[in-house]
Amino acid sequence: MTENMYLGCCGCGQLVIDAMYHPGCNVLFCRPCARNGTCRKCNGPIIVQPPDMHVLELLSRIPITCPCMNTFPSTQFPEHAKQCELGANYLEQRFNVDNTTEVVSQLENMKISDDNTIVHASPESGESLKSFRDMLASGKLQPVLHATQKLRSLLSIDGIPNIEGVIESGCAKYLVKYLLHKHDLIAYNCCWAVGNIASGNSKFSKYLVSLGVIDSLYKLCMQCRNRDIVSQCMWSFGNLSGDGEEIRDLIIFTGIHYQFLDILAYVSNRKSDFENTIWLMANLTRGKPRLSLNDSIVFINILEHLQELFFWDDSNIDFLWMCTYLIVRDAEIQLFLDCVNSSTMEQIMLLSTSENRAKAVPSLRILGNLLCGNDNHTLRIVRLGILNCFYTIMNGQLFHTKNSFRKELYWCLSNITTCCDATFAQHKIFALFIKCALSEDYSLAISESIYVVSNMCKLGNIKMLIENHLFQLLEKWIKLGFHSGLYEILGTLLSEEKNMIKAGENSIIEALLNTNIPELIQSVERFSALFDSYGVNRK
Repeated sequence: MTENMYLGCCGCGQLVIDAMYHPGCNVLFCRPCARNGTCRKCNGPIIVQPPDMHVLELLSRIPITCPCMNTFPSTQFPEHAKQCELGANYLEQRFNVDNTTEVVSQLENMKISDDNTIVHASPESGESLKSFRDMLASGKLQPVLHATQKLRSLLSIDGIPNIEGVIESGCAKYLVKYLLHKHDLIAYNCCWAVGNIASGNSKFSKYLVSLGVIDSLYKLCMQCRNRDIVSQCMWSFGNLSGDGEEIRDLIIFTGIHYQFLDILAYVSNRKSDFENTIWLMANLTRGKPRLSLNDSIVFINILEHLQELFFWDDSNIDFLWMCTYLIVRDAEIQLFLDCVNSSTMEQIMLLSTSENRAKAVPSLRILGNLLCGNDNHTLRIVRLGILNCFYTIMNGQLFHTKNSFRKELYWCLSNITTCCDATFAQHKIFALFIKCALSEDYSLAISESIYVVSNMCKLGNIKMLIENHLFQLLEKWIKLGFHSGLYEILGTLLSEEKNMIKAGENSIIEALLNTNIPELIQSVERFSALFDSYGVNRK
């Protein structure tokens, strides 16, 4: 055991309480966390022994404050919780168990075998996964209710619940079977347990699908009038749909998305129920191949009603990502703009300026997707004040610290400048863009900023660009090797020479020859041919 051992639990990640030492990986576990049976670090069995005196001494020096505001060494906290209701509640929540007694008496509920391997004591004497399977197989109400309750609790353990054991014991097939049980609590327990199994990995989800879980969950949603069960169905469907496009498409094939408005009207009074449904919708709309246009339109029409129910807080992240998946094709963009109200668009623009990356990134992606539509779509977004929004973003910390975020914003600007270049050029964001582009060093962001300049050149903003460090930008990009985009810009500049002279403006070619650009590109054959085609003498 090393002296520099991390004193956090390898299971829950928090400061260990009632510490146990796993020598195989040189890590500590809280005693309740060790009951999970599998080590996250090595995926092997948790073999534990009491930590040595050095670790116990270190832990005894680390205080932990109870919600009752009394502070104790972490080694003494379990004893305190036996007498303190607030402390007991804290342990219940932290270790996700049914009652305080189960937390504060872990020594009685667990024993260590002769080889130091954790042996899980049953919730009740003699109970095991095999006994639960036998209860389920009996078909009798009380045994089935008891078994589904215990399996639900077992599969809700924080960390790594024993999903494989539940499947291998034969319990999982009964959990799917009893989803349609006439007793609401049994159906609820099964729905919760099935959702936890699906939260494991795609292998577990595919096994559930082979048992007919999708059809059972769909029937349960359609037949049941218990709001808790319907919400739990949404959560279970959400876990399943997140495990790949094949399962997602099977869920879509049921047509459940056509029922979402009715389901939302039924469950939306509670925020958690609403969030479960939004999360499912987000998972159903993501991935490739994309949804058919008809299915996509169904979801966008639902958005029109969602915005009236929506909670504009942390729950909006799944909603935001769902929007990014839905609005790609022109028809989707048009319908989205027709469906959402001005308040929703204002919220999306506001969230894009947030320093919270989880909110800002999908919000900016929505705006970028909308700007990818036709010119009418772009003009519509620009009129909403999007440039003011982008100006705020470019002055924010997130823009200057996250490369991918800058790339996204330059991509948005490149879409705007395909048809609204004059509006962009006259806005205060133009000068800020030039300043940021001159200092940009992220290659993908540079590529997008080159598109911005190229679009502006094509649409006749050459004079303004030259007056605002255009040649300095070109020199920088040439030095960095961005030849492809610059070839198009230089071609536009040279082709506009006659128009500039006619308009009484200074010669572009003369200005260009007074920079370092001819020298920088003289070894690039493609650029030499371009200059020669316009009869430009670079010497």
